Amino acid sequence: MSTSTKHLPDDTMITQMAQIFQIMGDESRLKILRTLMGGPLTVNEIVASTGQSQANVSKHLSLLTRSGMLARRKQGTRVWYSIKDPMVIALCDAVCQNRPIAIDTPKTNSIETFKPNQLLKAETQMIIRQEPLTFLRDQGVSSLLSEPNRELLADGFVFTEGPLELADGSLIFQDLKSDRTWKWSEANGLQLFREKTNAANGQTWGPDGRIWICEQNGRRLSSTRPDGSDLRTELELWEGARLNSPNDIITRTDGLILFTDPPYGVDPENRQLHFQGIYSYRPGWANPKLLIDDFERPNGLALSPDEKTLYVCDTFRYHLRAFEMTKSGEIQSGSGRIFAKFDTDGPGGPDGMKVDTDGRVYVAVLGGIWVYEPTGQFLGIIATPKRPSNLAWCGPNGSSLCVTAVDQVFRFHLNVQGVMPWKSA
Repeated sequence: MSTSTKHLPDDTMITQMAQIFQIMGDESRLKILRTLMGGPLTVNEIVASTGQSQANVSKHLSLLTRSGMLARRKQGTRVWYSIKDPMVIALCDAVCQNRPIAIDTPKTNSIETFKPNQLLKAETQMIIRQEPLTFLRDQGVSSLLSEPNRELLADGFVFTEGPLELADGSLIFQDLKSDRTWKWSEANGLQLFREKTNAANGQTWGPDGRIWICEQNGRRLSSTRPDGSDLRTELELWEGARLNSPNDIITRTDGLILFTDPPYGVDPENRQLHFQGIYSYRPGWANPKLLIDDFERPNGLALSPDEKTLYVCDTFRYHLRAFEMTKSGEIQSGSGRIFAKFDTDGPGGPDGMKVDTDGRVYVAVLGGIWVYEPTGQFLGIIATPKRPSNLAWCGPNGSSLCVTAVDQVFRFHLNVQGVMPWKSA
């Protein structure tokens, strides 16, 4: 028996099918799909049918849903999963029986036959959905974009945060509320990178070549190797008191680490610090150094290209402050000023932030990415469909921005270059 799929361009069809087969190539995922061929089931029903642990089933259901293969439906407290596309049922059956698949290719008006193992081994590129870019209050921001579309890389998460590009060009980011870190690349698509992350938030490269991470619920700075292994606690205390809830982090080119510490991940009765600080730290120090303590909700932070200006968002006060920073890492007394105020159309103050090599400042705020010249002149907003939380420079030339926004991760391309996270030699 052969199956005929819906009409798509030849290369796109083969790529899409290869992606499906590569996902099915995992025996545990294939068992779940085979179980769901009979109709919608709950997690507990799938656990009972497949004999897998609930944690394992939940992990695979998450991936299969994000890949677009499954639909998730909730009624009250009960959640059902079902196969979304009849093509997946046919292909799943073909994999189980190792039957050939006939692809009706309209470009050549012919039918090509493939065996599942051919597509399991196929080299594929991810199909990336293009969406038109729009701009708000445009006073020059549109001229910074080199392409008219944004690219949706992945969606279906709970709350995305902390994007960071790895050395191979792949992107890692947090799904903060599900305690997972994900990895995305054009070659391999979406892969689980880490679990049980303690609501990991901002992350960057540390002076030791490791990835340094702000754990919102863990209330600490931790680090891993570039592959996500060997998790270590780096910092939990300031002068003997537990940190509030580290949120965002950057590293200066001399290896000095800077981070913000709002109280998002700690109940009021458990707080040991009754201020929200901005700190500096070097591995080996007995204590981080408190630089500023008068923020209401310090959040994203960034340095100017010459590292003489430190920018810090205050989410609660809807403004961005700038401070002069000395070479020794101190804040110049009396240098603090409000760099920008955000007059949003609803609740959603400034969050993550990045700077390009010309000194422009890009801030994730309700409505999109708000862009400013280093003088403070407002250039406009690169609109996003959902409220963005954070952003990261990426791409071979550092001229693309990857943005996390609620349940999505997308990318757009600019004709300027970003200040990439510093990495040790």
